[in-house]
Amino acid sequence: MIQLRINADSCILDAVKLVAGKLDINAGISGTVINAVKGESLKISSKSGEYTIEYSIIPEFLRGLAICVDGLKRGYIKEINSKRYFESCGAMIDASRNAVFTVDFVKDMLEYMALMGLNMLMLYTEDTYEISKYPMFGFMRGGYTKEEIREIDRHAIKLGIELVPCIQTLAHLNTTLKWSYAKDFRATNNCLMVGKDKTYEFIEEMFKSVTECFTTKKIHIGLDEAGDISFGNTLKNRGYIKPYDLMVEHLQKVYKLTEKYGLEPMMWSDMFYKSGKNGGDYDYTSVIPDNISEVLPENIRLVYWDYCYEDKKVTDLFVKSHKEDLKRECVFAGGIWTWDRLVPSYQKTFDTARSQLKVCKDHNLKTVFATTWNNTSSLINEYSILPGLQMYAENLYNYEVSDEQISYMFEVCTGYRFDDFMAIGIDDFDKKTLNKYKAPASFCVNPSAQHFFNDILLGLYDKALSGYNFKSHYRKCLKKLNSVGDMGKFNDMITQTKILVNILYIKSTIGIELTEAYKNNNTEELSKILKRLKKLYKLYGEYHEISRKIWYSYCKPLGWEGCDIYISIATERVKSAICRVSDYLKGNIDKIEELEAERIYINGQNFPIFETNDFKSIITVCNY
Repeated sequence: MIQLRINADSCILDAVKLVAGKLDINAGISGTVINAVKGESLKISSKSGEYTIEYSIIPEFLRGLAICVDGLKRGYIKEINSKRYFESCGAMIDASRNAVFTVDFVKDMLEYMALMGLNMLMLYTEDTYEISKYPMFGFMRGGYTKEEIREIDRHAIKLGIELVPCIQTLAHLNTTLKWSYAKDFRATNNCLMVGKDKTYEFIEEMFKSVTECFTTKKIHIGLDEAGDISFGNTLKNRGYIKPYDLMVEHLQKVYKLTEKYGLEPMMWSDMFYKSGKNGGDYDYTSVIPDNISEVLPENIRLVYWDYCYEDKKVTDLFVKSHKEDLKRECVFAGGIWTWDRLVPSYQKTFDTARSQLKVCKDHNLKTVFATTWNNTSSLINEYSILPGLQMYAENLYNYEVSDEQISYMFEVCTGYRFDDFMAIGIDDFDKKTLNKYKAPASFCVNPSAQHFFNDILLGLYDKALSGYNFKSHYRKCLKKLNSVGDMGKFNDMITQTKILVNILYIKSTIGIELTEAYKNNNTEELSKILKRLKKLYKLYGEYHEISRKIWYSYCKPLGWEGCDIYISIATERVKSAICRVSDYLKGNIDKIEELEAERIYINGQNFPIFETNDFKSIITVCNY
């Protein structure tokens, strides 16, 4: 443990106490002297055996402190002079897709973010927060109480991080609009009814709750992906009205409510682009209505989200469009690729961030953040987002960011080896492989999820996935994982990924081999496959157990049932395969009809490395 004497005001000393354990330091009355000096940017200098950290915000000091501590361990502290390229930079964590993270987890993540130098965290809550007037809002969802949010907010403030509410005031409300209390303001199962007085009474209660919990006046009011805004009860009661007109009407009403509560709103901007074309989100065919800048509230900030494009020209086009066509401040939201997958795609996260954030710097945007969506019941480990956060932190303090810089600063800020975390990224492939085998229409790829859920008996993805040697790929992944040393509190995450890779190693070929052995009536081979199926079933059980343990270590209990369902379905389908093959070998049945069905390229997908965003479609063509 390194002994430090930090000369600083009480705010800095309070923040240091919160991160001292992560840095393995003792800040007392003796030791190496660190002087904290308020300035305009992060600077580290030394003189006569003492070190000075100049800073403008608390996270800058903590980042500087982490660098100094690392330097003391290595025996040399280099002088640093860096600036922040953005006023606000941080992340949005999704606490709405089943996983509601414990207060302790969010505090832990805030501390890592502060050491990285990040200064903003959005808490995305669709119906996972408390509204006193509507007790059924968030029913059985394990949402945050008002006091829990206040506790997180107090912790964030001590670290110099702004905690910003990120809610929904139009769509993405299907988990709460299903209840009878919402019948008077529900347009569809997903969307509120525009123009209805009770809708705005409901939204006002949202704002009341938020202002009681968060210190900041900033708020993200959502308003994205409301594709059904014109339908349902809105269509029934008002007739068909164009989505654009309803969006403008609704936004103006919601904005007045934000003014009433002294809030400073931002919103996703995709609906203004969607309304100008058929389908999609942001693309070149979008036609922005001529009067849009006149009808938008003057002080609304527009959040341009783009998780996919690596071409700087695309990002530049839409940032310019926000500034020149919509004529409002543009906030940029990128993505740490956690959705529709079992492990993050670090490769896609880094490739997009490198180009997109450079464009944001060139345009002098004030605010950028990384989203971490957790679709499909939050099967992913949320701690695995840390390398993605480091990428955003390095782009905050550097115009150009190298792999070496990220790797070095990750260990400085977290205490863990960057390469050890990278071993989790089992869906990452080298560029040569992607150029040859990746489907052109796939922005990101998730073969691990495809193999995990692909049904052994039905083999819907067998033909598409058979075009690449995944067995060799997973063998290399397992070798990397086996080389990872002690990861402390992240050991379970590594164990979970190892079990997953062992599942995928067997699963990637077993359906094809089973079908072939059956069609050739090769009973000897079928018997060997049966043994592997039993091993696979055991591995699924181990994966289920470790996943349950991890969930309960940092998530609230409510929501785990979604993971239970998904993992159990995949597990029980292996059991069914065992039963069917056993019955065939025993002569109890004379054929396995599932294996006699033709294997085809589903939806014409003849590239073996591709993207799937619906796990159910991997398992069956039936409804469930």
